[in-house]
Amino acid sequence: MFALENSAKPDLIRATLTTLHAYLSWVPLGFIFESALVDILLKLFPSPAYRNVALQCMTEARARAWMRRTRRC
Repeated sequence: MFALENSAKPDLIRATLTTLHAYLSWVPLGFIFESALVDILLKLFPSPAYRNVALQCMTEARARAWMRRTRRC
């Protein structure tokens, strides 16, 4: 998250988002939704340079939360 919050280098931010997307399936849901991660993704989303990969991360996180919820029912 440090690179996402503090970097001004677009390539580093895109690479960080791409890596985050690859590993989100292993990140505990509590970390995703109880940390600043969602806020950071929402902050990056309006920028065309980051929109697609930020949306991929948000979609993955939401899908995981939905899958967890539907398994309990």
